[in-house]
Amino acid sequence: MYSYAHVEIVILLFIALAVCLRILSMRRSYAEKLTWMLYRDASSGLHNRIWLEHEIDHRLERMDKQKEDASDAAIVVFQVRQVDVLASTYGQDIINEMMKRLGISLQREKWIQAVGVRSGSGQVIVFTRPMSVRQLRLSVQTAMLGLEYMDVGDMNLRMPLIAGISTFKGVPRPDAKRVILQATLAMQVSDGIRFYDDKIIERRRFATQVENCMRRGLDNHEFQVWYQPKYDLASHRYIGAEALVRWDSPELGFLMPGQFIGIFERTGFVTQLDFYILDEVFRYQRDRRQAGLPVVPISVNQSRLHIQEQNYLNKMKRLVRQFGTIDGIELELTETAFDFESSSQRAAAVDVIRTLKEMGFRISLDDFGSGYSDLSLLNTLPLDVMKLDRTLLVASEDSARMQSVLTNTIRMGHDLGMRVICEGIETAEQEKLLLNCGCHCGQGFFYGKPMPEREFSRFLQERA
Repeated sequence: MYSYAHVEIVILLFIALAVCLRILSMRRSYAEKLTWMLYRDASSGLHNRIWLEHEIDHRLERMDKQKEDASDAAIVVFQVRQVDVLASTYGQDIINEMMKRLGISLQREKWIQAVGVRSGSGQVIVFTRPMSVRQLRLSVQTAMLGLEYMDVGDMNLRMPLIAGISTFKGVPRPDAKRVILQATLAMQVSDGIRFYDDKIIERRRFATQVENCMRRGLDNHEFQVWYQPKYDLASHRYIGAEALVRWDSPELGFLMPGQFIGIFERTGFVTQLDFYILDEVFRYQRDRRQAGLPVVPISVNQSRLHIQEQNYLNKMKRLVRQFGTIDGIELELTETAFDFESSSQRAAAVDVIRTLKEMGFRISLDDFGSGYSDLSLLNTLPLDVMKLDRTLLVASEDSARMQSVLTNTIRMGHDLGMRVICEGIETAEQEKLLLNCGCHCGQGFFYGKPMPEREFSRFLQERA
């Protein structure tokens, strides 16, 4: 017979065994949780970039062992444009759900092998099957088109995407991190779909230099306002000017707007530059009034980012109080300033413009006729000026049908009580064409190039 001591030992052994099993179970559960946290996107629950890098390297190693050519496989980085704006509008929960659905939709694509999601950055990164560049571009285009609108809850949201692509051609394998970085760099300079090339590194390096210099440049008054005259086509008499910007940087040299405005738009710094230019133009007009000199209307471009800026109207009101008048100031906005995902955002943008109009600013719609013009804006916005994009003029030079479009666009602007101005006039033939189509105002190199402030003042004095 077993003694009481023997029974006690057996019980203790069972307890010890149960404790060990519990510890092992807890360790296993803890390890599983750590693995989930390491390899999953917390917001969507889908695999993340870390998992994707390991998965790609594993697949490349397997393809290499099987003597399969992986050089035509690629990384595609899909980015939701202005994801921060979407999050502030609809809430982060909606964006998380949108990113989850985007990731799941891409997982179902047969040309995609693996998907990693970065919800917080608005990115989905995919590893593709080997295919030709043409097939790859077409596949990405088709996917982006099919995913542009998405139902989330009771809302149909527009999800504007851009994409950067880099293949594994010439890349030591396995090296997923390198190719993901290259695709990300391509995405950062993309307006739609962009393949990586070596020049992207140079552009990115230049963009970094611009970002490092821009705030100091504004503080040191390195940005200059140049003025391009606007003319009456028949009399060749000036009727105003457009304020343009140049950057004379000690580090970067003399830069044209096309070299830095896109970077400023991406970083949001363009709103600070716009107010700097407005301040300079207000000051210039005030100085001319105080000197008893004639004041001509000067138009100043305004970024679409202002429309979403909560303090924009208050800043404009402070400018008016500081300089005492709005006389001679015209604000130019493009149609893209009103290209929003929701009708409420668009209505709010229109309200901002109406308030500016009530304050006394003249409002100009710039680049009309480029791309798909939204005629409803002509009805909803209190416009004083319609500026025709140069592409409409150029297209009309060799096409009777486009001349008819140009003529009727000009007539429509006049019928709506707007002054119609055509940009980019470079030849006497273009001037004659516009006059025949009914356009009486324009600007371009044919009449005068942009000039710095002092030269513009002499120009006005000589023609007073």
